[in-house]
Amino acid sequence: MKLILFVLMAIFSFTACSNDKIIDKEVKDSDENIQWDLIPMIIVDDKLYLYSGEEKYYDEITDFDGEIDSEVESTTKPTKNNQSNFGTGFKYKILDDGKTINLYIDDNRMIIFKTEEDRKQQIIN
Repeated sequence: MKLILFVLMAIFSFTACSNDKIIDKEVKDSDENIQWDLIPMIIVDDKLYLYSGEEKYYDEITDFDGEIDSEVESTTKPTKNNQSNFGTGFKYKILDDGKTINLYIDDNRMIIFKTEEDRKQQIIN
């Protein structure tokens, strides 16, 4: 009886240990394919603009400087003019000598994008 109990415990122990290795391997394999979303970005006039974290409401704007007409995946950086990594069809206005872009979205909201240098300066201040 003791022998049967010992054999069953040994089989159970080996099975439990081998399952841990399989689970660890699955976790390691799944980590290799994770792609993270990047901060919202747009390219206008060959400059990369990053979302500043600022949002505002507007009444009515009629003179826009352009429109976002192409997009890349949210996990990649835009590479050509009027391209974003979050969607298309948004009109924009260039401000502050090209340092800021107001991007107009629905519900009378606009989100503000800044060049990387100006965004860093904003964070420091």
